[in-house]
Amino acid sequence: MPNKSDKIKQIFYKNCPTTFSLCKVCNQVIKIDTINVHKCTSALRDLSHIYKNEPSRILVHEDVILNIMYPYIFPISLDGNGIEYALCKQCGSILPRDIVPSGDFKHRCHRILANMSVPTEKYHSDNLKVIPKKGPGGKRSYQCLLCNEVLSSLHRSEAHMRGVHGEGGREVMCSFCGKGFSTLHRAKQHELQIHDAAKNAGDRQYQCHECSQTFVDKGKLKRHMMGKHSEQAPFVCNLCGKSFRWEYTMRRHIETHGPRKYKCDFCEKTFFRQRTFHNHRMIHTGERPYTCHFCNQTFIQLTACKTHVLKRHGVAIPKGQGPKDFFEKNYPKRAASPTQVVMGSIEEG
Repeated sequence: MPNKSDKIKQIFYKNCPTTFSLCKVCNQVIKIDTINVHKCTSALRDLSHIYKNEPSRILVHEDVILNIMYPYIFPISLDGNGIEYALCKQCGSILPRDIVPSGDFKHRCHRILANMSVPTEKYHSDNLKVIPKKGPGGKRSYQCLLCNEVLSSLHRSEAHMRGVHGEGGREVMCSFCGKGFSTLHRAKQHELQIHDAAKNAGDRQYQCHECSQTFVDKGKLKRHMMGKHSEQAPFVCNLCGKSFRWEYTMRRHIETHGPRKYKCDFCEKTFFRQRTFHNHRMIHTGERPYTCHFCNQTFIQLTACKTHVLKRHGVAIPKGQGPKDFFEKNYPKRAASPTQVVMGSIEEG
C-alpha cells in the first residue's frame, strides 16, 4: 500500500473511490500506485525529516525570490549541492522548486497559521439542520429550516443565515477596525493577517515590484497587482467565453446562465440570486432595514443608505461598517445632522 499523507487526497467519483489522488502541494492528479515516487511525496518524506533533525545540512538561499506573491519561499541546497526543491520559511514546508514560479501556484500555509493562532468560535443556529455525509467521500451539508435552501458547508451556512435571515447579525465586525465580514472565521482571519501582521510590518511587508508600494497582506498585494499593473483576465466562462480577473466574479457571472430559481410570490418576477430576490421582496413588504440616524429616512439597500448619509448630511460611513453600528458608536444620542447644525436650525427627531 502507498504511504498516506495529509497532502495527498484520494479522488472520489459519485461517492465511489477512484484509482487517482490529488496532490495538494502541486495540484496534480496522480495514480495511487505512483504516490511513493511522486516528487512532492519524496520531498515531504526525506527533506522534511532532514530539515527537522539536521537543519545544518540545508542552506536556504534567501536572496532568491521564486514568486513575488510568496516572498518567504526560497530555493535550498542540500550538503552544498543545489537541488530542485524550495522551503517555505513561514510554515517549514518543503516544495518542488519548479511549481513555485507558476502563475497559478497557491500555497496555503497562512490558513494553518491562522487556525493554530486564533481559536475561532463556531457558529450555531437552531434553524440549521445537519444533513449527514453520503458515502465515504461525501461531505456533511446543512439545510436552512427557514427557507429550505441546502448549503454545502458550515461556512456557507453561516454566511447564508447572517446575510439572508439576519441571524447573529448580518456581519461580524473586526474588533480592531470595525470592518464587517460574512462569518466568524473570516473576521478572525482578518484580525490575524492584517492587525497582527501590522504589529510586525517591518518584518512581514509584501512589496510590489512595479511601483514599490508595500502591503502587510499577500492578498492585498495580489489585488493591487491585478488591478493596477495587469490586464490579465485568466478566468473564462466556459459557456460564453467572457473572461474575468477574479474567480469569484466569474462564478457569479455563471449563475446568470442558469435558471432563475427565486420567484417573487407577489409579482412573480424571477431572480438568479437569493439576496437580490430578498431585496426585491422588501419593495412589496415595506421592510426597509437601514435607517439614517439624522433624518430617519429608511432604505432597502445598504449602499443607498450610505450614499444618502454622505450626500445629504456630509458624513462618510467607513467601508465594512453598517449604519446602525456606526451611529451607535459615533452618535449615541439623537442629534441634527452636521448640515443642520451649520445652518443653525437644529430639529428634534
